[in-house]
Amino acid sequence: MDGKCREFAKHIRDIFADGLCISNKDSHFILSTLPVAHLDEIDKLIQDPDSSGYGTLMELIYFPEESVQFRLEDRIESARFQPQDVDSILTHLISMQTDTRIFSPNKRLLLTMPTPRSGARAFLQRLNLCRHLGGDLIQTIEAAVDPMSAIKYKVWVRNMTQKLSKRDTQFLQHLFLKLVPQYQSRDRLIKFALRFLEETQADVEPLQGLIQYKQRCLQHIQRLERFESKRQNHNFETRMALGLREPHDDKQILMQKVVFLDEIGLALFDRNI
Repeated sequence: MDGKCREFAKHIRDIFADGLCISNKDSHFILSTLPVAHLDEIDKLIQDPDSSGYGTLMELIYFPEESVQFRLEDRIESARFQPQDVDSILTHLISMQTDTRIFSPNKRLLLTMPTPRSGARAFLQRLNLCRHLGGDLIQTIEAAVDPMSAIKYKVWVRNMTQKLSKRDTQFLQHLFLKLVPQYQSRDRLIKFALRFLEETQADVEPLQGLIQYKQRCLQHIQRLERFESKRQNHNFETRMALGLREPHDDKQILMQKVVFLDEIGLALFDRNI
């Protein structure tokens, strides 16, 4: 296994050498939160590891983009790394004394820096190397979509905030088997399904979870409609006096979630929910 760890470390080294790009979102956070006026000034923070913003900056720079994860997914899947392997990969990577090129959102080279141990560790942690998809789920995904889409969806599953339970795995297998192949908005459907699993308590069966989720969506829609009715009948000052606060939900998004829930219910459980 140590040979696999060394080979994987070489791939990470090559990714760092090719360069990591700061996203527009992260750029905005850096400029609004950290003590720098321009991205060109981040080298001042990098040169001072004891500064208050150093750790945050390393976390942002060494957050692997999805495109990077797509490049690594097949290797991660086949290696089946264990927790102790992550330390081995990190040791090999640091011993290579690699540099990292850092680019701005518009692909302009900002600087080249020696790869810090903290940054390399953050990068590896975000890859979820020890979170493995079951063989049956992998086969189901690969049979349902084209190869590039399969890699993308496996990365999305790997990036979930929780490990897959048996319930989650069976739900996703049925989703990819019965609904995904012919579905036009597959990306949106799968993102919703993964979010649904993350937000559904572990002891709740999927069908009951779908029903409860739809009930919450409908309640939010009703709340929005009631507020809209009151908004039309009362001016801002009156609404403030009555203690009416505008809901933060988006009605169109909620309605799309209801559509997803209904279609999943029909496809997987052959019933309207």
